[in-house]
Amino acid sequence: MKYHEVSFKASHNSYERNESIHDQLRFFTSDPSRCGCRGLEFDIWRHSDETERFFTVSHTTPSGGYPLAYYLGLLLSFNINQPQHDPIFVTIDIKSSNGSIQNLPQEIDSYFRRFFNEALIFKPSQLFFNRRLSLCENVIQNGWPDTSAMKGKFIFCLSGTKSWKAFYADSGVRDRLCFSDMDVDDNTSNPFVPVKGNIVIFNMHIWTADFNTWKNTLPLYFNKKLLTRVYEADGEALWNKAQNRSATVLATNKVSGHSWAKVGSTPFAKRKIV
Repeated sequence: MKYHEVSFKASHNSYERNESIHDQLRFFTSDPSRCGCRGLEFDIWRHSDETERFFTVSHTTPSGGYPLAYYLGLLLSFNINQPQHDPIFVTIDIKSSNGSIQNLPQEIDSYFRRFFNEALIFKPSQLFFNRRLSLCENVIQNGWPDTSAMKGKFIFCLSGTKSWKAFYADSGVRDRLCFSDMDVDDNTSNPFVPVKGNIVIFNMHIWTADFNTWKNTLPLYFNKKLLTRVYEADGEALWNKAQNRSATVLATNKVSGHSWAKVGSTPFAKRKIV
């Protein structure tokens, strides 16, 4: 299947889970609901010193947490042990909102080049089948590659602070290392669905009470080969509703011990509308 055709499990706030990062990514054939994530999330705070702590990982504490470099190192070690692993989708949720926006794109890309292996990153430029068209137009026309062609790769997507991730996406997207997402309210009956531009991933906090609205929203992106990430799918009914309405990334806090927290008997399932 192509990457835009699949649904998969992800962990929400991966750094806060009882399971290690390596275990979250491990797929147990005998119990697909135990870990088996093909998506992770790290919340980052930006600092001013040019060290590995330029970005630190924490949900609410700007000065606390391990450096992002520590978690990037864990991803590298996972890749060394399993170089042909499935593509891993990594949400980088920006919590900071203070400071200059102008240097942000270069700061993020430089950080990844310093503490990660650029060759392992699936970049926006790899979706430019027609360089005369925007990123979104390319995806709508051609979609994403086969998952088999993306083995051993990591897809990093900036989320969080709206202005920062949008600025990153619009600052030469062909040269960027990461994608950026756009937030969509789950109770918006007339959501923005682009036909061009630099955003091809959409992020939604889903609630059961708003299902009658977002059940119609997710397919709008699916039909254009755009990816959707839903988060806090923490109950069986909510999980099943999201998967059956074509969500790509199902992010949950219930990483283990819940038999429903799986997309099927394999890490990837066919994205569908039921």
